[in-house]
Amino acid sequence: MNQTISWISTTSCGEEQELSIPANEEPCQVCQGKGLFDLHIRLVSLEEFTRWNLEEKEDYLRGGYDMECPECSGRGLVLVPADPDSELARQYLELDFARRERVWEESRG
Repeated sequence: MNQTISWISTTSCGEEQELSIPANEEPCQVCQGKGLFDLHIRLVSLEEFTRWNLEEKEDYLRGGYDMECPECSGRGLVLVPADPDSELARQYLELDFARRERVWEESRG
């Protein structure tokens, strides 16, 4: 299936234009393709964990506190430029890097 990545860019004259590039789906690097994000695992101390009751511990170990991955929205896959060396792909990757930084900061609360 042919996939594309599209975004809105502003020209030097201040006009908006839609740009698009060919893309491929790849496993999300943030969640390793699982669609879930388990950052909280590193946020619970052993001392805190030992105070929890058995049900809370079992829920935690089953992934009950996992969150939907903010990068792939739970799909486990992301679109990446088919030709990352093209000029348009480089422009997109710069914008996407800034977007991912915002998503990361928002996910941390």
